[in-house]
Order: sequence, then structure tokens, then C-alpha cells
Amino acid sequence: MDRIDELIDIIQQEAELTEQLESLLHSKQEAFIGWNADDLESVIQKEISYLHLLSELETKRGAIVKELLPHAVSPTMSLVTQQYPSEVLERHSNRLRTVSHSVMKKNEQNRRLLSNSLGFVQNTLSILTNNYKRQLLDQKV
Repeated sequence: MDRIDELIDIIQQEAELTEQLESLLHSKQEAFIGWNADDLESVIQKEISYLHLLSELETKRGAIVKELLPHAVSPTMSLVTQQYPSEVLERHSNRLRTVSHSVMKKNEQNRRLLSNSLGFVQNTLSILTNNYKRQLLDQKV
């Protein structure tokens, strides 16, 4: 297997894993909305595992790209597809780019959901404790 074929295989794996991550992020969003802590914890554990695997694949991809473009100051996939034209490589690179963009968008949505939820909890506690001037529970409890 030559280096371009290895690169295509790695990018394909990254795209598949990133698509699975995107699905997990949707589940994470549903757990946020449904206030389901158990589901959220389970999704986060899977997410951590996927991110670890993606990191390993990205490291491998980066090493191959540097090897293919040894004189490039900033080696990128665009440069690789220019230097080594391959329809399959370009298709999988575009797939990875598209799904990665979708994951970033979903992460931003989840960040806003979490931020809004935190603000809601803080406002509720502030109201219940008269702006934190009184205790929520009797200390004898």
C-alpha cells in the first residue's frame, strides 16, 4: 500500500468516526434538553473515546502529509490533492471537511444550550435565596 492509499484509508476512517461523533453530539443535545444526567454521562464517555481515536488518526494523517510534502512550510490536504491528484482522496477529504464543519456547528449549539441552562440555574438559585442572602436549606437538615 503506498502512502496515498494509506492517507485515503486514514481520512476515510476519520470521516466515519467523525460522523459517529456527530451522531453522539445529537444525543448529547437531547440529553441536555431532557435534563437526563445518566444519558449525558454515557454520551460523554463515548465522546471521549471517539476523540482519542480521532486524535490518533489525525496524528497519523499529519505525519503522512508531512512526508508527502517535505518542503512545504504549512502542509495541508489541499496541497496534497494538488500534488497527488486523486478523485478518491479529494472525495474523502471533502467528506471529512464537511462532517467536521457539522461537528463544530453542533458543538457550538451544545455550548449555547449549556450556557443557557447554567444561566437558568443561577437565576433560579438567586431568586430562591433572595440573591444568595438566605440559605436554601435549613442547616439542621
